[in-house]
Amino acid sequence: MRCCSVCAAWLVVTFSLASLANSENVRDDPLLPIWRYLDHFSGDVVKTVRLKMKSYLRATQDNIERQFQTFVSRVKAKTSQVQHNLIHNLFTQRIKLAQVEESLKASLRQLYVEKVKTELDSAVPAVEQKLENVIMTLERQLADTVAPQVPAAAPPQVTSPSQETSTQPHDFTVLDELSNTITAMLDDITDKLSLLNAGVNTTRNALVSMDANSGSSGREKDYESICEELADDADQLIMHTEEFRDIMDYYSSIEDNELPRDCSDHHWYHPEARSGVYTIYPTRNAQMPVRVWCDMDECGDGSDGGWTVLLRRQNTSWGLTNFNRSWAEYAGGFGRAGEGEWWLGLRWLHALTYAQPYQVRFLMRDMVRGRFKAEYLTFRVEDEADNFRLVVDGFSGNVSDAFKAKHAGLPFSTPDRDNDNCNTCSCAANNLGGWWYNVCHWTTLTAPFPTAHDHSKRVMKWLSGSWLVLDDVTMKIRPTSYAKAFSSSSGN
Repeated sequence: MRCCSVCAAWLVVTFSLASLANSENVRDDPLLPIWRYLDHFSGDVVKTVRLKMKSYLRATQDNIERQFQTFVSRVKAKTSQVQHNLIHNLFTQRIKLAQVEESLKASLRQLYVEKVKTELDSAVPAVEQKLENVIMTLERQLADTVAPQVPAAAPPQVTSPSQETSTQPHDFTVLDELSNTITAMLDDITDKLSLLNAGVNTTRNALVSMDANSGSSGREKDYESICEELADDADQLIMHTEEFRDIMDYYSSIEDNELPRDCSDHHWYHPEARSGVYTIYPTRNAQMPVRVWCDMDECGDGSDGGWTVLLRRQNTSWGLTNFNRSWAEYAGGFGRAGEGEWWLGLRWLHALTYAQPYQVRFLMRDMVRGRFKAEYLTFRVEDEADNFRLVVDGFSGNVSDAFKAKHAGLPFSTPDRDNDNCNTCSCAANNLGGWWYNVCHWTTLTAPFPTAHDHSKRVMKWLSGSWLVLDDVTMKIRPTSYAKAFSSSSGN
C-alpha cells in the first residue's frame, strides 16, 4: 500500500514536470536539478512527496538494521560454538599429552634404574669379596687372641678378677659392631637389588606401551631435566655404596672400641690430618654414620682444628643449594658435605651438643665490608620434642651479639612448621629458609644467596649496627674444652 502511494505521487510529479518542460517558461536543461521543478507545484503536493519518500527510506533503513542484527547474532553464535569446540579439543589434547609425558617419564626412569642395576650387579661382587676378606682377617685376629688363653698341658690355675679381665680381647665390641654393620649393609643392598629387579619388568611393559602409542605422537620433547633427576637418584644410590666401603676401610684401621663422635675425635688422634670429608657417629651407633666436613687447620698449624662444619654457604662451581626446605629436611640434613652448600641436620646437632658442652663459631664475609667472626662458648640444641630449641651464651667477636640477643631460647621454624612468635606472619616462609626466628630475625644465614649489596632484600644477613649482607658463611662447632685439652696434650 505504501509503495502504491509513493508511485502515484511520483506519477503526478512526472506528469506535471512533462507539462512544464513543454512550456515556454522552463528551459530544457538536463543539468537543472529535479527539485527546481518542484518549486512550480503547490505546497501540498511537494510536502506529500517528501513525507512519502522519507517514510519509505526510514522503513528501508529499519529493515536493513534488523537483517544486520540477525546476521550479527548468527555470527556470534557460530563464533561461540567454534571457540567452545577449540577449548574442548585443546583441553582434551593437553590431557592426552600429559598422559604420554608421564608414560615417557616412567619409562625413562625405569630404563635408568635398569642401568644402575647393571652397574650394581658388577660392583656388588667386589664389595662382597672385600667384606669377606675383612671378616676373615678379623676372625684370624680373634683366633690368635683367644688361642693363648688355653695352653695345651697347663695345670688348672686360679686367677683374679683383674687377671680375667686383662685376658679378654679388647676387640669384641668392635667385632660385634662390625658384624651388625655388615649385616645391615648386605640386607640394604639385597633390598635395593630386589627393587631394581622388580622395576625391570615394569620397564619392559612401559616400553611395549610406548611402541604401541608412538605412531600417534609426532612431537619431540626435551627430557634433559628428567635424565638429570634420574642421575641424581643414581648418584645417591652409588653414594650409599661408597659410604659402605668407607665404613669398612675405617673399621679395618680402628684400634679401640671408641667411634669418633665428631671431628675433634679425628683431630685428637691425627692432628696432622687435612680438612675434608670424614665419617662421624654422633649417637655412637655404628649403623648410623654421618658424612661431614671437618675443619682441621683454621690457623694453618694444626693447633685450631677439630671443628665440625654444620652450615656452609658459598657460591662455587657446585652451584647454590635451595634452603627453602621442610621440617623433615632440616631435621635430617641436606646437601653433600664438601660440595658447595649443606646443612648438617638438627637431630645430629642435638645428639652432639646434648652429650657434652659445645661452642659455635661463625665465619662471615660481607660483600663490601669484608670478613667478620662471632663465637659463643655455649651452644646447645634441644631435642625434637622441644622443637630443637636454641641455647646459646658467652659471646665474643668483631660483630654484634645479634644471634643470642634475638634468637636465644627460640624453637626452630620452617615454612611448614611455624614457631616464630609472629601471629600475623611466617618468618621462615618470608625468608625462604629455616632458622630460630623471633618476629623475625637479626641473623638469617639460611636465606637466599645475595646477588647485590642491598640491605632491603631478604637474603643472608647479620645485624651489626647496620645490616651485613653476606656472601660467604661457615657455622661450625667443637667441644668447649677441646682447645685446652689438646694444647695440654701437645705440651706433654
